[in-house]
Amino acid sequence: MGTYTGTDDDDTIIPGSISDGVTADPPDTTPDDDDDTLVGLGGDDILDGGFGADVMQGGLGDDIYYVDNAFGVEDPGDVATEDTDTAAGGVDEVRSTISFTLGFGLENLVLLDSDDDDFDPDIDGTGNELDNVLTGNSGDNVLDGAGG
Repeated sequence: MGTYTGTDDDDTIIPGSISDGVTADPPDTTPDDDDDTLVGLGGDDILDGGFGADVMQGGLGDDIYYVDNAFGVEDPGDVATEDTDTAAGGVDEVRSTISFTLGFGLENLVLLDSDDDDFDPDIDGTGNELDNVLTGNSGDNVLDGAGG
């Protein structure tokens, strides 16, 4: 389990690679299959915590979140959120291989296919109170704009 905090520039925090300037705790690690916390701060960030139940917060800028861990009884699943839903927060996108509901301050959702043999492409996407763009994958998807 690690915590990764970005800079005010464009950061990439993904398994196997973090941008220069990103603070890692423990040091010299990258996100993995554990439950990680990723904080992008400013800039246009790419956040992917790997297969664990990760908490991701992009901050200012146009951020991209990769979500791949579903909610369960003992595993809360991936959480993606912004700290603002104003224009300063940018236009953010979640790319997901699981059914997902957009959290606070997130605008767009793209449902992805997966190379995993156990993957079922029939996943669903739900928006929030913002003006959302919801994009399905190759499966039979239910897309619900919610209040947006």
